[in-house]
Amino acid sequence: MSFRSDFVDGARKAVGPAAATLALGISFGAAAAAAGWGFAAPLAFSALAFSGSAQFSLLTTLQAGSAVAAVASAVLINARYLVMGLALNDSLEGGRGRRALQAQALVDASFVVAHRGGGRFDVVRLLGATVPQWTCWLLGTLVGLLLRPDPAMMERLGLDVVFPAFFLLLVLEEIKSARAAAAALCGGSIAGALLLVTEPGYALLAATAGGGGGAAPRCGGAAGMRVWLSVLAVAAANSLLKATGPLVLGERRLPPVVRRVVALVAPVLLAGLIVVELAGPDWRGLDGPQVLGVTVAGLAWFLRAPLLVAVLVGAAAAAAVRLL
Repeated sequence: MSFRSDFVDGARKAVGPAAATLALGISFGAAAAAAGWGFAAPLAFSALAFSGSAQFSLLTTLQAGSAVAAVASAVLINARYLVMGLALNDSLEGGRGRRALQAQALVDASFVVAHRGGGRFDVVRLLGATVPQWTCWLLGTLVGLLLRPDPAMMERLGLDVVFPAFFLLLVLEEIKSARAAAAALCGGSIAGALLLVTEPGYALLAATAGGGGGAAPRCGGAAGMRVWLSVLAVAAANSLLKATGPLVLGERRLPPVVRRVVALVAPVLLAGLIVVELAGPDWRGLDGPQVLGVTVAGLAWFLRAPLLVAVLVGAAAAAAVRLL
């Protein structure tokens, strides 16, 4: 097949994920505006990082305390890109620098779309699947920032379900073995327990170690610099994670024990994020309709609903309960 046909085929197969990223991008932009991040920082974050899980993680934890813990959590949640980059490396072309550049198109849905079987990937199809998702993610962030919907209205509409439901569906997709399920359960339990004694960022970091083995300030002055430094650090680390396999490891494979540990990082952190988002500091943020909506989204996913549909069903369930 030609470059154009492969690219179009990848874009066509990414229509569903692209629609999901648009809805999630709107939620991210609106939440970033409500958190006082300003206009440029969230938009730059979406353009440079293009990682829903990492961006939601930083947004969730940065306003709660330590920037170091928030950045570390956001970076660790994408550690799977180390393995994905290595798996993709044999299908890339050119020298190490060019391979590392091609690997920047890595996102979860595109990785699946580009897989041809037998451990081989179509790089053009990977790019074709990523472009519409990146465009919709950036557009969604812009719309959320411009509309700046009222947080109370978003809650009445059930949109507070989007964050934790998105994390839940990601962790369900990550759990492919009993070991991963046990690690996620362990991570969620540790994060939930530590929320009683420490801030969310450190709770997530502690959850990762165990599983693997108020109002926000306005974005101005020192607070604005803190946001910008965190955004740039996560974006740079995300790019480096994707490039590490092609750039450093080449054709060599990670030792089996390392691959197993890295594979568990994402489900552990995602489980911790679900607990953090639902419970909040000291478990003061627990809300029945929100928990119900997240549960309904998970059930919809089990019934094979697409990610976007599952999230919307969960949000609708929460909104319906609040209207009663």
